[in-house]
Amino acid sequence: MKPFLFLILMSFLIGCSHSVILPGSYRQKPKSAEKQWGGEVGLGIQEMVSVEVFNDITTDPPQRTDGVDLDLLEIAIPILPFIDLSLGVFNNLDVYYTSGLGLRYQWLGDSKSTGWNAAVFAGAAGYGAQSDSENSGTTSADTEISGVEYGLSFGHYWTANNGLYLSVGTTDGKAKTKITQPTKIFKYDDQFDHTIISLGGTYGEKWYLWLEMSSISTKWKFDEGGSNTQDNSSFLVGTGVHW
Repeated sequence: MKPFLFLILMSFLIGCSHSVILPGSYRQKPKSAEKQWGGEVGLGIQEMVSVEVFNDITTDPPQRTDGVDLDLLEIAIPILPFIDLSLGVFNNLDVYYTSGLGLRYQWLGDSKSTGWNAAVFAGAAGYGAQSDSENSGTTSADTEISGVEYGLSFGHYWTANNGLYLSVGTTDGKAKTKITQPTKIFKYDDQFDHTIISLGGTYGEKWYLWLEMSSISTKWKFDEGGSNTQDNSSFLVGTGVHW
């Protein structure tokens, strides 16, 4: 009986809210391709991050998130599969597709070296449109998200591909939200900073195992003034192959 009551309470608390799903990792390692037109394919599962933007989209005006009891949203955070691609176009310079599309440059060490390695990355982060609806569809919220991601990854490798690394990255993002109620429409142009610190490691040579744990902080800047910061954590389990 208690679990059933808890589910009813949870549905009541988050049923009218509007949240967006953001990456739990930038999936950036400090290594470039081993040669020009060499590359890497990675795949696995990753815990995403749920960021609540509105606490209630049915009120007039819609009620912004106050940062209280957001831990209930952890239950609804999806664990999704991912596929990463990277291709070496010049020495130490890769084109990558992970949570975004961009360039990675290894400025310390090289792809075949042991010891300390480091790379910087920057790219376009487009997370598309995300929607919620309430009251049998008469009230809805649609958010279109875009931004620029950039950061640094550095680590220590005992062989060319066995090592540990730390990655720090940020997305400077924009979010356009349209809330449609039976008699009114509300529009918001928000901004946000999505910062991820990831500790990860790979084990294996051509084929490798990939593990990561991340700490995430998202500062959401409201169009009408004010902001809200939400902290999360996530994990990643994957594998990959170099060529």
